[in-house]
Amino acid sequence: MSNRNFLTVKLVVLIILLAAALLTAFYIIGGGWSGLKLFSLSPSGEELSSGESFKDVSKLDIDLLSYSLDIVEGEGDETVVSFSSLSGSAAPLYTLEDGVLSISEKPSVGIKPDGKLILSLPRGLEPNIDIDSASGSVSVKAPGSELDIDTTSGSIKISAGGRSLKAASVSGSITIDACFETQELESVSGSIKTRLDRGTRSIDAESASGSLRISVSDAAPYTLDFESISGSVRDEYSGMSFGSTASWGGGGTAVSAETISGSIRLCDWSA
Repeated sequence: MSNRNFLTVKLVVLIILLAAALLTAFYIIGGGWSGLKLFSLSPSGEELSSGESFKDVSKLDIDLLSYSLDIVEGEGDETVVSFSSLSGSAAPLYTLEDGVLSISEKPSVGIKPDGKLILSLPRGLEPNIDIDSASGSVSVKAPGSELDIDTTSGSIKISAGGRSLKAASVSGSITIDACFETQELESVSGSIKTRLDRGTRSIDAESASGSLRISVSDAAPYTLDFESISGSVRDEYSGMSFGSTASWGGGGTAVSAETISGSIRLCDWSA
């Protein structure tokens, strides 16, 4: 056998051994051959989906990386969790212990994750909800009691009320179209839009460079304190603009708005 043929055979053998080593590594790390699905697309681009249901849920504890989350009102007496993906992203991990339903996203390897998570809550459940998300959007359309939501760049949209709300995002927008007794809202560059209702006791909204928009058309008498270093402040109801700090009103509902360079506007919700 010539040296050239010998080198060719040797190269082929090395490639086969390397492929075998990689497959073995995937088998060990992925928990079996099923772990290889992290690198595959769903057949013919079809959507992969899965779901589970849980009883006696009193709290949601959700930790996500990139999957979007939608919490809605459903039917029946069970909390139903549905997951879907076009890229073959792995379904989250679900555990229920002492009434706490914990959901955590597993890191995806080799693909761009596109998972969508939908939680359908029984009517009247109103659990405590704790959500941490990196880049996935969060939408809550079912009532809760105490909500604590944090994202890095994912948007936050709340359209069903509760007792208290804490929402924070670095660059994602925060939109609150629901009544809570207390609201604590914070962002770095993301915009904040919320409203004051007759059931609201206090709102505390802070943003570094994002805009703050507060609708007070349906509000009980309130007292507003605001501070802005370089951003504009305007009351669209009266047409008045203000300087860097001001306080007005004499109602029992306390509203605090602070920005560094973002604007502050009191306006109708549709404005």
